[in-house]
Amino acid sequence: MAPPPAAIDGAAVDLEAYIYAAGFVHAAWADTMLAVEPLPPLRLHALLVSRSPYLYQRLAAVAVHGPPYEIRVDNGDSNLTTATLSMALATLYGRAVDVGTPTLEDARGLIAAGSLLGLRDVAMAGYDALRALFSLDRLPALFAFALERPPTLTPALSPSPGLSSASTAPSSPALDGQTPARDAALLDNVDASYAGPYPPYTAPLLAALVEYTVGALPAEFVAQRAARVAAPDLVELLLSLPFALFKAVCESETLAVRSEKDRYSFARELVAERERRRRRAGQSRLEESVVLAFGGGKGGAEVIRKPATRKKVLWKASQ
Repeated sequence: MAPPPAAIDGAAVDLEAYIYAAGFVHAAWADTMLAVEPLPPLRLHALLVSRSPYLYQRLAAVAVHGPPYEIRVDNGDSNLTTATLSMALATLYGRAVDVGTPTLEDARGLIAAGSLLGLRDVAMAGYDALRALFSLDRLPALFAFALERPPTLTPALSPSPGLSSASTAPSSPALDGQTPARDAALLDNVDASYAGPYPPYTAPLLAALVEYTVGALPAEFVAQRAARVAAPDLVELLLSLPFALFKAVCESETLAVRSEKDRYSFARELVAERERRRRRAGQSRLEESVVLAFGGGKGGAEVIRKPATRKKVLWKASQ
């Protein structure tokens, strides 16, 4: 039960603070239970949480039965946490989003919670926190998140652009080689227009990550093989990127290259290793290569991909 208001002599009470403390923190006179499996259930108030478009729809579906209301959500979203769901719900009680010093888990969780509940300010707070966490050492985790498939519990999601197949997106692809083969082909066809796991909030994320990667790669890393050997995690990231994103990094005009020959050597070394991995994985339908053009036009190094061709076998008729 909630504590009594600070003022009991008829003086004015801070209504917003009281609603948050009594209603959200202490769940006084709650009439709604929200259970987002596998997270712990939360006791809430229909009048306030109906400010969420998603919860309004769920409440409207059971309103004919009267309170108490019970809303259950089968949660298939690993990004949603108890803390971030609570932070999102607290905004329905008048509390501002305060991310403090966020972690990647916090940022991802706020985007997930805001997307589920239809709370744009919450989702954008999570996205802003995610952008503030951009760093070279976090790039693998950031790209893995940006390439995830939209969770099944997110309401009213249409297929995202940027995939060669409009019917489905990659199923939770991680850039560690563990993605199932059927999803690896889809993942490899993703480009920077893919809207991510929580469109429209994550729509700019892949393009922003590519731009950050290009700007953050040191000139020595691009020019010197020894520098790449000393940064295996960064090399691993580039080797694991979908082709269109890898191509965008290698061909970017803002990549720190001293010459097009250095760009060519840099891209050729990575492409050779990407090809070796594709062959070992039995993904030989397409092959990547690097060409260096001179003369008229823009010229420079270009990463290309084309259908793999089998070498013709010549048979000599016996005499």
